[in-house]
Amino acid sequence: MYKFIIVDDEPWAALGLSEVIDWNQLQFELVAVETDPARAFELARQVRPDVVFTDIRMDKTSGLELIAQLKRGGVDALFVLISAHADFQAAQSAFKLGVEGYILKPFDPADVEDVARRLVRLLSQKRRLVFPLERGPFYQSEACVSFLRGLMVHPNMFAAVRDGLELLQLEQDGLICSPISAEGGVTAYLCSTTGEQREAVDAFQSLVTQKPGAVGFSRVRGTDFGAVPDALMEGLYALRCDFQYSANPKTAAVQAYLCQRMAEPLRVSDIASRFSFSSAYLCTLFKRQTGMTLVHFHQHVRMRLARWLALNTDGKLREIAQSVGYDDYSYFGRLFRRQNGGISPETLRKNAARV
Repeated sequence: MYKFIIVDDEPWAALGLSEVIDWNQLQFELVAVETDPARAFELARQVRPDVVFTDIRMDKTSGLELIAQLKRGGVDALFVLISAHADFQAAQSAFKLGVEGYILKPFDPADVEDVARRLVRLLSQKRRLVFPLERGPFYQSEACVSFLRGLMVHPNMFAAVRDGLELLQLEQDGLICSPISAEGGVTAYLCSTTGEQREAVDAFQSLVTQKPGAVGFSRVRGTDFGAVPDALMEGLYALRCDFQYSANPKTAAVQAYLCQRMAEPLRVSDIASRFSFSSAYLCTLFKRQTGMTLVHFHQHVRMRLARWLALNTDGKLREIAQSVGYDDYSYFGRLFRRQNGGISPETLRKNAARV
């Protein structure tokens, strides 16, 4: 649970804030309410809250002065200002102090919940959660559940695995993206969106147009916490294998399936049976939606991943070939050269080592 305190010289206002939303549902625990800023200062130094909500205008000390004192006193918390007035100048000063939110009296539950969810996302980053790429106990942990509950405010979720993007919180109407770290040094955004596949990707890209770097997008899913590791892996495949999932959910599911079973032989009849299609329908649908045949796509993702592994790992090239489904290294080499401008895996690795 994230601990928070409320500082307001009007007890009715503090009570109203404590009851306006279900704080426990978002993994917040109210540890104290103080009407005296001096006592609040001492209390905060003792209990070390994660968040301090403070009124901006109090008789003895302003909220801005209290925040400055707490920061000088070593209280490493997030701060949110409360005010009965839309005081723009005070808000400007507050954000210079690093205040993370600003809410008005009388409290609007939707506004308070928006602030609370933003705080959860910021606190989870502060605690440096590292998300596994496989399902496991972590995804039932308090810290993970708190983060995901704070993030998933919209009906759909997707992962954007990045390369070279600055990891900042990204928000606009219908889209919230929070930066995370995953196992293996993977950096990504987990995103909550109102959009479908194409709308979500376009919305994300509109927020990062000034920041260069490749991004791999997972399929858009519902708000199933257990699907997060799958989404991260899908985004990782899209990034390293250089493709985008189809806007057609059925086709995208087939793409994900082929990536997960990259090392296995491709049998169109088996894939069609897996998805309850006829072979003819599957081949027609896949080619229409992706511009590639099933065989071509399977070969494409295998070769692109092999290229990434050759450039970014120290694995033996024969072992890399086997990991993407090719026991015949000579055949692998011919396919690799065909897709890499005539360059062999050995030459590719040697050239990269010289740079």
